[in-house]
Amino acid sequence: MILTAGIDLSVGSILGLCCVLVAMLLKAGVPPALAVPAALAIGARLGSVNGLLLTKLHLPHPFIPTLGMMNVARGLALVICGGSLFRSCPRVSVSGGRDRWAGFPRR
Repeated sequence: MILTAGIDLSVGSILGLCCVLVAMLLKAGVPPALAVPAALAIGARLGSVNGLLLTKLHLPHPFIPTLGMMNVARGLALVICGGSLFRSCPRVSVSGGRDRWAGFPRR
């Protein structure tokens, strides 16, 4: 949206929601290969809702729908995690990507 002189206020909140979803899925025993794409799909879907609101409702500025989506994503993340911190995430979620990237050593 920045290319069209707009701003997306919901990016950080959607990212936070996706992180909460991945943590919850991993804690429930879902493999990371399924948890991460599921959270990415939900984040992409929320972003497409922003785009549809702008294009179909012909809103003059992206500020309003992205502000609304920011509050929706923050609220969903708060409801999903129950307002508490995750203290016992599986090890794969904490150390994933530190040592290797795309199968190659990072250092």
